[in-house]
Amino acid sequence: MRVICNTFLAMIAVTFAGLAPAQSVLVSSGPTLNLVEVTDTGMTIVDSASIPTGDLLVIHQIFSVKQHPTNGLIYASSANPCYSGNVGCWGNGRVDKFELVNNQLSWVGAAYIMDDAAFQADGISCAQGDETSTGYPGQEGFCQPTNMVFSDDGSRLYIDDDELDGIEIFSVDPATGDLSFISEGASTSYHGLAYQGDRLYNGASVISVAGDTPSLVAAIEEGNATEILQDGTLVSTIYNQRLTAYDLADPDAPAVVDDLALGGGGALDTARTDDASLFVVSGREVLTSVGWDGATFTQLDQAATPAPGGGSSRANRGVALVEQGGNLLAIVAHFQAEDDADYGTNPTGAELWSVDPTTGAFSLVDSEPLGSGWSRTAVVVTGTAPPPPPQATSVPVNASWAIWVLIAMLLFVAGIRLRVG
Repeated sequence: MRVICNTFLAMIAVTFAGLAPAQSVLVSSGPTLNLVEVTDTGMTIVDSASIPTGDLLVIHQIFSVKQHPTNGLIYASSANPCYSGNVGCWGNGRVDKFELVNNQLSWVGAAYIMDDAAFQADGISCAQGDETSTGYPGQEGFCQPTNMVFSDDGSRLYIDDDELDGIEIFSVDPATGDLSFISEGASTSYHGLAYQGDRLYNGASVISVAGDTPSLVAAIEEGNATEILQDGTLVSTIYNQRLTAYDLADPDAPAVVDDLALGGGGALDTARTDDASLFVVSGREVLTSVGWDGATFTQLDQAATPAPGGGSSRANRGVALVEQGGNLLAIVAHFQAEDDADYGTNPTGAELWSVDPTTGAFSLVDSEPLGSGWSRTAVVVTGTAPPPPPQATSVPVNASWAIWVLIAMLLFVAGIRLRVG
């Protein structure tokens, strides 16, 4: 009987362990992050949280989202876009912290604000200027933190700034997660960033960050989406036109392994399976599935994504890939107009596409409109479970059956003992 009771206790432990939070997808819209629940039949916005917008321009939007490798906080970089007719141009740059706990998303606070006060205190050059000197009411500085990446240990955050056309280095406070500006330098035109061994890779261009001093080591080909696979292969969307893989046997001289042309604007962001055997590449008005065998890229399928409602243009940006019950699902963030006059009025949002894991064939499953600003990012993040309360813990519904079975077994054992006694 002791064995039976121990078995049921083990069942309860497994049930509670199974409650660990699954991966979630965040899709941005303007200054807001939206938590998206994805199934093979559709997607639903289950929660959202925003950067406080009281002192920001209406066009302010999130450009990059990254999760810290150790503390679990989610960092979002944001700024004003800069297009013809805008009421602002770059500027009001900042990095904010968000937290995802038990499927609840919340804004935690600003990690660093790139305003004129920061320039005066820290010397971060792109932040110089109040609204009088920038010429845009409500805009301070011209910082545009377009992309970012953490060091492996999470002690540093590296930002590619579009105004600086270079790299900014920040330290990360281990207790609060706040950022402190350290230095800036090097040179970039595109915005991809991958970190490995005191180096950043911007496409295939190599930037040393040893000693917290960014310096250009090798100016090769630049790209936007850039990552290093588990086997050490560097992959990037070069000049928004090609998906290219590089060997890093010499970390300062990436050598091309294979290269797949996808056309002008056809390669803006990527998502992939865990084993990197299949990539989904978002282009401006196209999605492409690509197979990878460790040596060769193979184009599998393409899906056209024209502007909705007969509009003149559409811009796909971030793409995330998740697996649900053996199915591959791609979540694609998109917006339509690159014109401030239409900001927040033309279609913007996310689409859900199924992707056949063998053929790469696309099929549109669902779409979710997001009307609070352009949708630029889609990223998979991992939530954290809330800490257990100090006393009684409520039992989730899907674990209650095990509790009741255990109670019944204990009552049964007690009854036997009473009869025997």
